[in-house]
Amino acid sequence: MNRRTALALLIPLLAITAWAQGQKPFPKLLAVARYVYVETQFGTVDETLLDPRVTDEDRQAVSDLEKQIQIWGHYKLTAKPSEAELIFVVRHGRLVSADSVPHASIGRRPTGPDQRSQTVTTVGVDYGAEAGPMNDYLAVYVRNPDGKKLNNPLWEASLEHGLETPDMSLFKKYRDQVETALKN
Repeated sequence: MNRRTALALLIPLLAITAWAQGQKPFPKLLAVARYVYVETQFGTVDETLLDPRVTDEDRQAVSDLEKQIQIWGHYKLTAKPSEAELIFVVRHGRLVSADSVPHASIGRRPTGPDQRSQTVTTVGVDYGAEAGPMNDYLAVYVRNPDGKKLNNPLWEASLEHGLETPDMSLFKKYRDQVETALKN
């Protein structure tokens, strides 16, 4: 049996063995991609600027992960998710969070019995709350041709304090798997 035939038989056998052990083989696409974008579980930092579900810790996790990606140098960050091959999604762990966002608006609308248009000012506060897992979360999605991420991540993990600097142990775990896949 020549080497090529042996290799052709060995690869499916290794995949079946990994599957039988409950381990998914690491997707090679994650190792060969070049362009990435980082966002929160609720979307880009710009889109979620006033979203009370996105905490300051989530925004900081996006910034910290972008720095780690730049230091690593394997990927290039993009300015928009539509330019990326992979989209990293972060969520800083928290059991419960609550937030309020003040808002004000000035507009014209009909008021009174004669329905004349008058300038009306409204001021209020939007409240939001979220409950979720205590562990930090990192997932990596492939981008569709339309610029959106696929429904299911190719890689995901959660870990207590996994997005805290300087270690960012969730990203380190991912990076180690990419580097192992590149060696193999």
